[in-house]
Amino acid sequence: MTDLEKTLQDRLKKDQEEQLSLLGKLTNPEPDVIRGQLMKYGTEAVLRSVEGNSKLHDLVNVHADFMDTEPRDGYYHSALCAMSLPIRKPKDEYAPIVRKDGKLSLMIQPTKIIGSDGNPEQVGVPYGSVARLVLMHVISQAIKNESRIVYAGKSMRQFMTRLGYRSVGGGPRGTLTLFKDQLKRLNACQWTMRFGYDETSDVMKDFKLIDNQLLRDEDGSGSHAEVIHLSERFFEHTLSHRVGFDERALAALKSDPTALDLYTYLVWRLPKIKSGERVHIGWGQLQNHLGNAISNVRYFRKAIIDDKMPRVLAVYPGAKVEMCTKGLTLYHAPSPVAYNPKLFAVTDRRTGT
Repeated sequence: MTDLEKTLQDRLKKDQEEQLSLLGKLTNPEPDVIRGQLMKYGTEAVLRSVEGNSKLHDLVNVHADFMDTEPRDGYYHSALCAMSLPIRKPKDEYAPIVRKDGKLSLMIQPTKIIGSDGNPEQVGVPYGSVARLVLMHVISQAIKNESRIVYAGKSMRQFMTRLGYRSVGGGPRGTLTLFKDQLKRLNACQWTMRFGYDETSDVMKDFKLIDNQLLRDEDGSGSHAEVIHLSERFFEHTLSHRVGFDERALAALKSDPTALDLYTYLVWRLPKIKSGERVHIGWGQLQNHLGNAISNVRYFRKAIIDDKMPRVLAVYPGAKVEMCTKGLTLYHAPSPVAYNPKLFAVTDRRTGT
């Protein structure tokens, strides 16, 4: 290596170190800045540059994992994007949950079921990240496979692994117990959705999202499978009220119900905004959208700005959102998925015509 080549190499290395050191000094770096650094210098170099800043280190990992994984289309119901489940167990888990968003209304009504002992059992409303992940996965599979019957896996543990849970523990407080409880709640509750306020409104009243969930013998060989049946009414309605999302986002946000709600809200809302226009949403309004339990709006705003939104923007690169002390300003952005018109042709599910 000549002296000139060595000088150039040293200068490039110094420039790289200076560029990377700047990232570590930023409080909330723009998503494009992080993505640019990762593409230019690689994941290991960028992670080294933010050592000592655990929050930024985690955010860089979210960006890197998302960029290193192939896109996977997922689908959700628009009403569930606009009006969320409870973040955590309500004080009165047996009281109906009512959500409103403009002309959209959602009510979740807890019901009683016959328990394993043969007696009536009151079941509360679904809540938290597990209930959201189950719905997002099952709805996605049903739409992509054009069938309301969804094969979840050979066991409940395998189903949870598919949802991104690496460790599945039993016991009263284990993840498996929590998972089964949320699935029971989703199975038991009755739902009502209303789109509009006049006599011509589209109303889905007293229906179930899930008709049945069972462990059954697949082929007579003794191997079993978890099979989840979406109700026919909900499945048909979802086909005409679908919202696309990127399933890579679930891995990054799976433990945070507020971040999941913020992501699904944006993938539903941003593509609906006309190009060149903008929509302002106050923090209190957003809090109602997400069904968040943080009563203090200032704490909620800080959580969104400092933690939730940076991770959501990492997994929705096309999103255009500005934040200020008064709220969010939203701009048009494309959907994270490209729709296949043939997949969503409305057909008679019994005749296929």
